[in-house]
Amino acid sequence: MKKATEYTKFQLFVLIYLYARQLEEGTLLESAFDKRIKMRIKEFANLAPTEILPNNDIEIRQELDTLRRDLLITDTGDYYFLTNTDGVIFVRKHLYSLASKMLESQEDESIIDKIQAKKEVKNYFKDLWSKTKEKSQEQISDSLVSGAKQFGPIAITFLGQLFLI
Repeated sequence: MKKATEYTKFQLFVLIYLYARQLEEGTLLESAFDKRIKMRIKEFANLAPTEILPNNDIEIRQELDTLRRDLLITDTGDYYFLTNTDGVIFVRKHLYSLASKMLESQEDESIIDKIQAKKEVKNYFKDLWSKTKEKSQEQISDSLVSGAKQFGPIAITFLGQLFLI
């Protein structure tokens, strides 16, 4: 399995977004095709923050095709969605790795200031970072996803950048 640093910010956004949506809608464990989160290319183009968005439809397809070739997402021609295996494992492993870094890190939450985001998004993650000693890795991982769901695309992009630390 590749490392997060081998993917673009847009690709990380797609993976985290689909994971968070599946988690939120309770479809993470569903294997039935009709219950999975399905998204068209245009939806990704409308959701992703412009600073991480590829330049055109062809580049978006190329980035999604890379994720598909790496078995992190699958497609039906018109739709892309997170698989229930490798894509979920990729996101969960990186969430746990980040949670572990937060627990073991000698650095404080000032690392968050290095990433560009809205103040309320940064404050959420700083607050979470400052309380890591009180939580388990599982709780931190869940809180990271909760923050991404609460603040939407900007926080999802922010979380993807934290994966790259």
